[in-house]
Amino acid sequence: DQLRDSGVQARFLNKSEASDYVDRYFAMNFKDRIISMTNFKSDDESVSMGDKRCKVYSLVDVDCISLPSMIRPYTNIEVNNTEMPVDLVSAIDSIPNADTVVYNQVIFLPNQKRELSLLDKKKNRHASIPNPSNQAAVEDIKRVQEVIARESKQLVYSHFNLIVAVSGDTDLQKCTNHLVNAFGRMGIHISKRAYNQLELFVGSFPGNCYSLNEEYDRFLTLSDAAMCLMYKERVQHSEDTPVKVYYTDRQGVPVAIDITGKEGRQKLTDNSNFFALGPSGSGKSFHMEKNRTK
Repeated sequence: DQLRDSGVQARFLNKSEASDYVDRYFAMNFKDRIISMTNFKSDDESVSMGDKRCKVYSLVDVDCISLPSMIRPYTNIEVNNTEMPVDLVSAIDSIPNADTVVYNQVIFLPNQKRELSLLDKKKNRHASIPNPSNQAAVEDIKRVQEVIARESKQLVYSHFNLIVAVSGDTDLQKCTNHLVNAFGRMGIHISKRAYNQLELFVGSFPGNCYSLNEEYDRFLTLSDAAMCLMYKERVQHSEDTPVKVYYTDRQGVPVAIDITGKEGRQKLTDNSNFFALGPSGSGKSFHMEKNRTK
């Protein structure tokens, strides 16, 4: 109901689709028409399957949570000396030598009264031992309680992990270095102690998230912060409209956009007014006159 009210289209998979999805996850193969499964070998660093190896990267180490105090749903990249906003976790699109990447995003909705009570007890426990680290923890908890009281935010338990599958002769260290550097620039230090590789892999199976360790693999945060860590990128498609103005996406692929917002199949507005913003000589008048004469 919440997804439908928010305009998000979702449906349940049928038995055949669910079975195919689970099998493809098990084989870490989402592109070949016919897939095959083989024996597994798990150790502290990776999970091997036939001619493939995969490693599970937990985004947060609960023993030493290294997350920024403030987080945004996007970050900026520089393209031709111009800053462009991209999704916060867009770096997972460009992992070197990766054959398959699965980004698991799990959010649990706990009993709010119980969690607020536990949070209050934790604050009092930290306050009872006056030292700098405990005082900082008390201040953090107070800030969270103020946000919840003022803005009616929700507390959630979250788990995020990345499963990167590569061919058997590929060095996983390159993938690790890329992820450490990419997330490090955002102030997020991914866990280096995800030694329970098999447990994380099995717990990440579709529909099996409840097997994740409650004490070790989940962390408590506000719902807004958890949503910022979710993957929100998508492939841009041309709009179905008779008024087409072509721009390019980040890969340079032309995409047709309806700048009026009211001529396409999906109506965004019924207002006929225009506002063109751009530097001198960028073609504002030419562009608007050309569209008017059409």
